[in-house]
Amino acid sequence: MENALRFDVYGEDRFLDPKDIERSLAGDKYKTFRRLRSRLIINQGTIGKCCPSSVVGGFHNRRDLDGMAEVFLADSHLYMNINRGRDSGSQLVNAMEYSTVNGIAPVILRVNGQEQRFPLTLFNRKQVSQALLKAADDTAKTFQSFEPYRVPVSDYQTFKIAVASALARDHQIIIAVHAGRSFTTLSRGYVQQARGPGNHAVLLHSAKWVGGEDLVHPDIQNSWGPSKNALLGRVGGMGWGEDGFGLITMSSLWQCAKNHVFWVLPGSKVNPGAI
Repeated sequence: MENALRFDVYGEDRFLDPKDIERSLAGDKYKTFRRLRSRLIINQGTIGKCCPSSVVGGFHNRRDLDGMAEVFLADSHLYMNINRGRDSGSQLVNAMEYSTVNGIAPVILRVNGQEQRFPLTLFNRKQVSQALLKAADDTAKTFQSFEPYRVPVSDYQTFKIAVASALARDHQIIIAVHAGRSFTTLSRGYVQQARGPGNHAVLLHSAKWVGGEDLVHPDIQNSWGPSKNALLGRVGGMGWGEDGFGLITMSSLWQCAKNHVFWVLPGSKVNPGAI
């Protein structure tokens, strides 16, 4: 948590009036984003890299929104740099800090003049050849995030307007939920979160305007497939949710917010070669 404190909070100067949030998200705009982002769904497979997968998903969405070239980033590269060499998960704060300072390597790299693919199923730097690893580390510096923001959790009302405002601005939010057996299926389009402090990272890519106390119901972009491109993980299979997506109520989202720092990703850093 201490590392997270160096990052600014997504503050009141970025909050939107509910009427502006409604104008941005009304008409089920999230469904349009689902169609556009269906091709970007990641499949993390059997590796416990949900945290890096969610961060990479946010990078991909923001790069697409910002009109940058389509470059698929390797969640496994980020994962092996923050998991201490073990496939036992990773912390959101470490993923955000590393991707901001060091960046994330593309899946397709040039090594000694030849094109090579960074493996998506590995989790330890020792599993990768030194030449490929050096190319990945060097190229990663091109693909960094802007300084991310912490979602405020001082109280539910502030949390709610911050989340709704960020999603109305098409900023991406990386969060934690508690995934139990029921999480594998949706109920009338909504995730069924188990009781617990949070054990799975997912991406909020947009939201459904519902008005009332909740304002919006965020839309989750998960990393369990169905992937449509081998550069994003294993292709095929049923995948999760509605083509990789599922709604969550604001009160359900609040469940894990005080146990994990939630992150707003506003965009990608414009470095030479990044565009």
